[in-house]
Amino acid sequence: MKTRLIIFSSVKELKLAEAIQRNLYHKDYAVKIWTNGFFKLSKSYISHFSNIRTDYDYAVVLCSDDDLVKKKGARKYIPRDNVLLELGMCISEFSLEHVMIVKKDTISLPTDLDGIESICYNMEKDDDLDTIAGMICSSIMNHISKHTNQGYIKLSWDEYFYHLNNLIDTLKQSSGLGGFYFDIIIGINRGGLMVADLISREFGQNIPILAIYADRRTGKAVFDSTDLLISNKDILKILQNDRIKHILLTDSFTRDGVTIIEAKKYLTQNLNSKVIKSAVIYANRRLENTKALKSIDYIASFQDLDNKKLSLTF
Repeated sequence: MKTRLIIFSSVKELKLAEAIQRNLYHKDYAVKIWTNGFFKLSKSYISHFSNIRTDYDYAVVLCSDDDLVKKKGARKYIPRDNVLLELGMCISEFSLEHVMIVKKDTISLPTDLDGIESICYNMEKDDDLDTIAGMICSSIMNHISKHTNQGYIKLSWDEYFYHLNNLIDTLKQSSGLGGFYFDIIIGINRGGLMVADLISREFGQNIPILAIYADRRTGKAVFDSTDLLISNKDILKILQNDRIKHILLTDSFTRDGVTIIEAKKYLTQNLNSKVIKSAVIYANRRLENTKALKSIDYIASFQDLDNKKLSLTF
């Protein structure tokens, strides 16, 4: 998916904004230049701005030497008022890391803006516009690269399948060596479904898969939601089939162990005649040597997952 940027500019710097747009387009970014600011401020203008965070990932504000003002006896160049307004609105809509100021080195900005990424440029009359834009774009891309993956642990599919295959190899062993034969796989919606599907494919025995839903909105794992087209109670009715004796419960990762452990308890309490075991690909490293860990039967790998999410990359 392309990173989406919106550029704000006064009319004076529109050509530079267009050059930045062209440069980033060739580097597979989706870039739009905000044109509403060229016209009169209105309710429509404000309402369009209020939806901007859902449509774009980053905002770039071009600050040029539009106006000359006298302050404390000194003359200074500052951006147009509407550009400063747009900058302020961007700060209110985006996090600070997702707003960038591109400014001429001759202009003055309030010191309150020092915490925002600032890209300075100096353009003389003979300077090539595309060259300046290219330098600015390099700084923009470096900033985005620095902040896009914060809070994520990036894993390649090769690494993911390596751990998945290790789990499958363990499951295929005899029960005396820790293996487990199962008649059906239950994936916790949604990440557990992918794990269930891949395990079923690797076993190659037409092992069916189903999903159960865990509601974590209250901070706990709740399984009795009634607002589902196919509820967990409907799944339990299927699992009560006498032909199903062994069940494998799967999830992609667990940060605190709650969902996978409570899901196993839920199934065990309602299917007390079945043998149920649980498996996750990744568990938080701080779960090692805890009671929670003993409640999860198979863990393929440990990762430091506190305040982070897993991101699979091709």
